[in-house]
Amino acid sequence: TVQGKLTQVENPSDMRVQLIGNNGVYSAITRLDGSFVVRDVPPGAFLLDVLSVKYNFTTIRVDVSAKYNGKVKARPLHEPNNFITYPLELKPSGHYQFIQHRKPYDFSGMIRNLLFIG
Repeated sequence: TVQGKLTQVENPSDMRVQLIGNNGVYSAITRLDGSFVVRDVPPGAFLLDVLSVKYNFTTIRVDVSAKYNGKVKARPLHEPNNFITYPLELKPSGHYQFIQHRKPYDFSGMIRNLLFIG
């Protein structure tokens, strides 16, 4: 079992937590308070991703121990010495922005365009 909480987010119930590894995918839907529990996770190494339309989260490597009765260790994927306390507390690393603001219309650009003149 892997558990944790998403913090500093709006509407955490719209997000999913997904563990990928050991030839399987294990997932959970977050609760209204941001907490999640991924059940029946076998021992092994997994990548934890938070699936969200609005927020970007860092991928976390999660190791579930077979030797120590399912003890969980977690760290950011590209930071081998920076372990995260358990239960996991995950904060977004940024916001997604899907809308780009258009530049205002430039009439002089139309005049400079050779195709328009020719």
